[in-house]
Amino acid sequence: MNFPLHGAERLTDPGARLRLLWEQRNIVVMPGVFNAALARLVQFHGYEALYISGAGVTNSLLGLPDKEVIPTHEMVAKLKAAVGARSNPNFIIIARTDARAIEGLEGAIERAKRYLQAGADAIFPEALQSPDEFEQFARAVPAPLLANMTEFGRTPYLTVSEFAQLGYKMVIFPMSCFRAMMKAAEQTLQCLKQHGTQTPMLDAMQTRAELYELLEYDRYLQYDQQLAQE
Repeated sequence: MNFPLHGAERLTDPGARLRLLWEQRNIVVMPGVFNAALARLVQFHGYEALYISGAGVTNSLLGLPDKEVIPTHEMVAKLKAAVGARSNPNFIIIARTDARAIEGLEGAIERAKRYLQAGADAIFPEALQSPDEFEQFARAVPAPLLANMTEFGRTPYLTVSEFAQLGYKMVIFPMSCFRAMMKAAEQTLQCLKQHGTQTPMLDAMQTRAELYELLEYDRYLQYDQQLAQE
């Protein structure tokens, strides 16, 4: 993807682009995706970055739940291995900590500091429970920070601008599209069962033309035609 970075040349390196966005934007908004079609939709609507949701991929492709908290020393070892294996200096390593729910805010802050010492470039504190906690974390951890604005969790609903004011450089909405799509699919299935037709749901559906525009269908068709003529 080529992101419009004002005042700078278009960069092809994703890590360099994200670092530049940190400098040029108050905050970078990253919708969560779990397949290529949704990633193209995010790009189509002008977002400058996206987040590949591990839970979304696991839930959608495998139909299974996601994740456990591991000991700090294990995470530090993973980070050191990642830093040691990094061949591109622009590759960004964002370390996530889910420790707030188990070890409290101070435990999460301490983990984050250990992760920075191990070479992480940014920190992703999960499941903070109030604006005050987000602010305390930002004051204590001197790094670009990523906030997780997921639904139905312990994190209160804050706006993008509120996260920016609290000191965060990135905010993800990891499962918003997934949950909306699943609810729409549920409603469609209920409609089919009740009415024997999908027609009551047509206004809520992406049209064939809209899908083809998103996938650049005509461009690929023209390319195939050119190949056939050669």
